[in-house]
Amino acid sequence: MQPEITSLRIAGKLAIQFLVMAAASFGSAGTLCWPEAWFYLALQFSFSTFSMFWMKKHDPELLRERMTFLKPGAHGWDKAFLLGGTVVFIPF
Repeated sequence: MQPEITSLRIAGKLAIQFLVMAAASFGSAGTLCWPEAWFYLALQFSFSTFSMFWMKKHDPELLRERMTFLKPGAHGWDKAFLLGGTVVFIPF
């Protein structure tokens, strides 16, 4: 049996998600003065927070699977596709 996923770990993942999305949005716009992006980030962050804590209570195995970036049993081409897709979708 795997250890329980702590609320602190969930908060850390949510913070990283928020920071990456904010950097991508505001970095590409070149300004923090973009109300639509703030609204989108607030909506996305709220939904993600609710989803993660709901899964922690109702389906911790699903949460554990969703929080694992590279699955141990994944094929090599799956890992390459995931990493490539991650790099392509982060604006520079």
